[in-house]
Amino acid sequence: MKKLFCFVVVVAVVALIAGSCSKKEVQAVEISARLNRDSLNLGVLYVDQAYRHIGKDSVSLFEIDTIYKVYQKRVFLAFPYEGEGSVWLYFGDEFLNTEIEGPARTFALFTRVSYPSGLKCEWDEAKGTLVVSSQFTPNLVRMIIPGKSAYIDPASSRILHSLTSARQVDKAGGKSFITFIYHDEDPKLGQVTYKLRLKQLFRYVPQAGFQGYDSWYAMY
Repeated sequence: MKKLFCFVVVVAVVALIAGSCSKKEVQAVEISARLNRDSLNLGVLYVDQAYRHIGKDSVSLFEIDTIYKVYQKRVFLAFPYEGEGSVWLYFGDEFLNTEIEGPARTFALFTRVSYPSGLKCEWDEAKGTLVVSSQFTPNLVRMIIPGKSAYIDPASSRILHSLTSARQVDKAGGKSFITFIYHDEDPKLGQVTYKLRLKQLFRYVPQAGFQGYDSWYAMY
């Protein structure tokens, strides 16, 4: 069926949480100076793209660190409801979409058990956005370098609230993703900016698979 036991790859990983793309991929999705705190429910997110920028040069982290590709379709970020609190990890697998309209991708996530990500979210009232801080580095996925904080860029993020709204955006030719950005001072590379683009998954079957431990999600 569409199982998802991922007692797989547990390697030190990524520098995540900051969504983006290279210049040709960067699109101003929704011009806004601030996020709406009252409707800030990110849900479960998939890492779509991850880039490292140094000056005018950029490189995909998927190209320079193969572990990104390993965890991309197996590890998912579960953000707290209404934004603030700890971020957790789910394991899962993608399976062939035979049910959801359009070019949606479908995933089976083992939601009975979640794992700590080392990330904590807080609302920044002054900046009008959500800030995600790295408290420690788990063996499963390193989202952000410990001691660093990423923020959602409101001007290049579109937060949706249902699979229906995601489908409507897709039909209209739009793109829906959430862009996280953070900065680091690398002793060899100098000033580095990380930008990661994450996409929302929406649950359409709450219990499935072995003993109902899986949940099925779709993503546009």
